[in-house]
Amino acid sequence: SRVDLGPGAPTPVSQIHENVIRVLKVLASNRALNRILLRHAVGLDADLDRKLDGFYDRLLERIEGALSLGQGMGVVRAGSTRLLAVCVLGTIKEVTAQYLLGAPGQELEQEGAALEILEYNLHGLLEAEQP
Repeated sequence: SRVDLGPGAPTPVSQIHENVIRVLKVLASNRALNRILLRHAVGLDADLDRKLDGFYDRLLERIEGALSLGQGMGVVRAGSTRLLAVCVLGTIKEVTAQYLLGAPGQELEQEGAALEILEYNLHGLLEAEQP
């Protein structure tokens, strides 16, 4: 859902964290669909390839739009919103593929995973600079 910047609203980071949790819950609730989305063998079914390409294009457009809005508000750094959107989507796809479709018994703790995904996408791998 869209981040609310109104008075009394939770922080933007808190709202984005909740959005990521919701995405992970949806993906975890339908492993068969997840398998198609994440592990489809490209080229075996042209119609399915087109549908998945369209799905990912629309998803990237939504992420890109959110990043562009964030740039306009001064909360997202300058950069190629398309490339940044691909990076954001890639982190979610790979975490999902590894944990939701990985080895049995390898469960994903959704709230913690959502926080790690968010932290990675907000701050990368480096420690915060020390004053």
